Amino acid sequence: ICSLPCYSKKNVNRQRGKGVFDKSIQALIDLNEIGFGTADDRQLQLDLVYNPIGAFLPPPREQLEADYKRELKELFEISFDSLHVFNNLP
Repeated sequence: ICSLPCYSKKNVNRQRGKGVFDKSIQALIDLNEIGFGTADDRQLQLDLVYNPIGAFLPPPREQLEADYKRELKELFEISFDSLHVFNNLP
């Protein structure tokens, strides 16, 4: 499981600090390259975690997962299995 609070560089760096997004993306690329989150016989699962900033509920998980999969695939050729959605308590 890898925490990626958003697929937007601006939002991740705002929440986690400058440069964290690029390092997170590279880590996901590296994991894909060795088979995690890809559809091969080894079935190495790669799940991501979304946790929003602020006191609000996230959008529905199914739609958010579809958005993550589309954006990460289109922008970085990253694939993963599932998205887990957690809320932070203030």
